Amino acid sequence: MYVDSAEGAMNEAFVRCPIVQDIDSANGSTSASANCVIAVSPEDTVFAELTCEGVAGICNGLFSITGGTGRFEGVSGSGRMTVRSPLHALAADLSDGTIIHAAAGILQMPELEVNLP
Repeated sequence: MYVDSAEGAMNEAFVRCPIVQDIDSANGSTSASANCVIAVSPEDTVFAELTCEGVAGICNGLFSITGGTGRFEGVSGSGRMTVRSPLHALAADLSDGTIIHAAAGILQMPELEVNLP
């Protein structure tokens, strides 16, 4: 994850955000949720969750920061977000209830508001 502008130092972090996505092959709708860990260092971590609904390939919803450790203790915030994923293509010919383990997609949060402690 990069928090970047065209100037100054680039701020980066490691993100683990395993998303569970349900795809309804009958009508093409999808919904997803995740609990995320954003680690700047072993001591400085942000926790977040996301939920979204949409159609195959794109899911719109809310990304919410729920807390943190170290210098991020007491952090909060939220913003609208979009998840884009090709998983619907993998699920197209599978039977109901099939589980796919894959890590593919892009999470966009152009208007995330963060309240630092």
